[in-house]
Amino acid sequence: MLRSLAAVHLLTLVVGCGGSGSISGVVTYKGKPIITGRVTAVVGDEGPRVGLIQSDGRYRIENVPVGLVKLAVESPDPLTQPSGGDGDNGNKKPTRPPGWIALPAKYADASKSGITMDVRSGNNSKDIPLD
Repeated sequence: MLRSLAAVHLLTLVVGCGGSGSISGVVTYKGKPIITGRVTAVVGDEGPRVGLIQSDGRYRIENVPVGLVKLAVESPDPLTQPSGGDGDNGNKKPTRPPGWIALPAKYADASKSGITMDVRSGNNSKDIPLD
């Protein structure tokens, strides 16, 4: 009896919970790092998971359900984004940071980007070279 309970418990651990993982890597466009924006992981019916792109092109997305995910990459034009401030920016006009790169629109849609990966439990590495 004890053996069969142990076997059932082990089977539940192996088959049961899918778990989650993290995805990290570097996003580049034509060999140059993307310096701002976000990478979004879309997993079936689960809500999207988002990681911000750092100034060196690195990103990290936490708590991504295991399995096949589709990825989207966005780097919105800073000139078209709301300032996010309290309105006390005087007459300052928004500027693009040096090195900002406009990406083709297809990469912003996970269903059209063509970027996928199989996420496993734990840490997953995925560099995203765009062209």
